[in-house]
Amino acid sequence: MDLAVEVIDRARRFGSRNQQQRGYLLGLVRRQLPEVAVPALLSIFSRANDSEGTFEEQELAGYLLWHCAHSCPIPAKDVILAVLDGWNFSVEELPWYLCREFGSDVLMNCLSNLLADSQKDRHRRALETLAYWSSAYKDSLVR
Repeated sequence: MDLAVEVIDRARRFGSRNQQQRGYLLGLVRRQLPEVAVPALLSIFSRANDSEGTFEEQELAGYLLWHCAHSCPIPAKDVILAVLDGWNFSVEELPWYLCREFGSDVLMNCLSNLLADSQKDRHRRALETLAYWSSAYKDSLVR
């Protein structure tokens, strides 16, 4: 089973807030190793935003990342670079997951360094918005 395909399919059929689907998918994610589950969920954020429904797909993937309790096996910089072209700026769970996994200071420093080198307008906007959501992150946020 391809976890990313399953999440995308269920988001398209049922939306991102269907509690039954969230519970089912969260069970699937938790049964997989972090090295498998996290890259699959993150891949949903790296797809180009050229089709309808990417918000629902990413919102569901973000929910699963936030609630699955899996550590991120990919370095912060690599995750950020991978999502710059596809992340929907309204999905705050992605930057909050990254803050929880890497720490707000580490993430903000990484974003600042990437922003200084950024050439594309889309990338600059994505980095600035990641920084905005990351600045709103609180360590005490409840899962």
